[in-house]
Amino acid sequence: MKRLFFILFASQALLTGCQKSPEQLAEQLVTEHIQGRMGDPKYYRAGRFVTRPYTAQDSVSYANSLIELSALENPGTRVSPMLPAAPDPARRIGTHVFHAYEEQTSYGRGRTTRDSAEFVVSPKGEVVQLVPEAARKARLAKLRGAK
Repeated sequence: MKRLFFILFASQALLTGCQKSPEQLAEQLVTEHIQGRMGDPKYYRAGRFVTRPYTAQDSVSYANSLIELSALENPGTRVSPMLPAAPDPARRIGTHVFHAYEEQTSYGRGRTTRDSAEFVVSPKGEVVQLVPEAARKARLAKLRGAK
């Protein structure tokens, strides 16, 4: 009986250990997303992944930065108002993934291109590419300085 209990416990522990964390699943989905956009996925080489929880407040902040960018770039047009703070700002709504990768071309000299991108992966597995934070901040600083 003890042996049967031990075998059941060990198999349960192994099955539980095989489940992927939300971060690992997000990395896998981002990899598949990038490979799907390439001409030939075999030339994709994964680089660094940086993951963190993506909260409702992160989403509101991202949307507000895009609203502000739109208002500064098009001063005469009507832009939607800034969004209020999220009712539950700490609620996790996905996983934010920063990913650096390389793509090697098969033609010519075999040139390698380095790139990076930011994504949000929802709990349902939907992958959404974001405008990179560095690009948003640089553009906002440039537009604010022009006024």
